[in-house]
Parts: sequence; C-alpha cells; structure tokens
Amino acid sequence: MLEKSLRDAITERRSDDRPYRMRPIPAGYLSLFRERAATLGGLVQLVSDTDREQLAAYAGSPLMVTCASGTRWPPVEIGSAEMEAPVVDHAELFVAGTPGDDALSRLRAGESISAVLLTATNIGLATCLLTEPLESRRAVIRTEVLGGTAYPHALLRVGWAPDTGAPPAVTSRCPVEDLVLPEHQ
Repeated sequence: MLEKSLRDAITERRSDDRPYRMRPIPAGYLSLFRERAATLGGLVQLVSDTDREQLAAYAGSPLMVTCASGTRWPPVEIGSAEMEAPVVDHAELFVAGTPGDDALSRLRAGESISAVLLTATNIGLATCLLTEPLESRRAVIRTEVLGGTAYPHALLRVGWAPDTGAPPAVTSRCPVEDLVLPEHQ
C-alpha cells in the first residue's frame, strides 16, 4: 500500500523532459529509490557513464532518449547548428527492472517504477520515464548494464528541474473508469 505522502505526490508528478540542473542527488535518495523498488519486487540501478557510452556506441550515435512527452534528450549534451551552445543535461539515468520477465514481474516492475517516480517527486526531484530505448536495446541493456541478472523495463531520468521556464503540465492520467473492470460483466 502506498504511504500517504506518495499518494499525495500522484497529482504533483510531471514528466519533465527539460535538461536538469547540475546538482548531485544525495546518496541517501538513491538508496531510498533502490529500497522502494526492492520492496515491490523490482530494482533500479544507476547507469554509469561507461554504460551510457557503451549504449551510445551500440546505437551508432549519441544515445538519444525520449521522454513520455515525445521530446528527445541525450544523457549528457545536446546541440545543433541552430543553437548557440550545446545544452548539458545533468540527469541521472536509472534502469528499472525485475529478476524475471513473466507477467507478474512486469506488474512488479510497473509498481516499483511508480513508487520510485513518486518518491522522487515527493523529494522535489524532476523525473521522466523512458521506454523507447528498450525497443531496440533491451538485450544490450540487460547484458551490458544489468550484467544479465535482471530484465530491464524502463529507463528513468531523475534530477533537479531547471530554475527557469514554466514547469511542465501535469502528466496525463486515464480516468479510473477506463482502468477498472466492472464487477459483473
């Protein structure tokens, strides 16, 4: 059961695809993410800079990731001919996974991902759920990042939101009646 503070964070959570500020996430917060995921049968593992580079090399270009809003951000630096200077994103990147890959494991993955995202929101961190990189790199992420010990289900960008600009809109939610089956069908 979600604690009240996490339930309250549901209405505050946003998918923030902006580049995050350079400010470290305290180690205690990272441990809390791991504990919350583990309690629900999942895991979250911080992606190292080396693993980011390996994933980028596999992709043949800088690893681009897409947030739920559709905006694309790489894990470190972006830039284009139209921009005066590249934008640096200081987000931490996590792999969320489970030891198994059956239906129950996928349910546990969703529950643990939700708990981590809500915990981060409750702490005041910005988050962005990423699933597109798994479409073509799931086996590589499983082998290279998770050492073959778990199955990846999503990547999570977590960090401190920028000080400027309007905050993103609230992450859309499906109406409860679209998610809950009637008792008698």
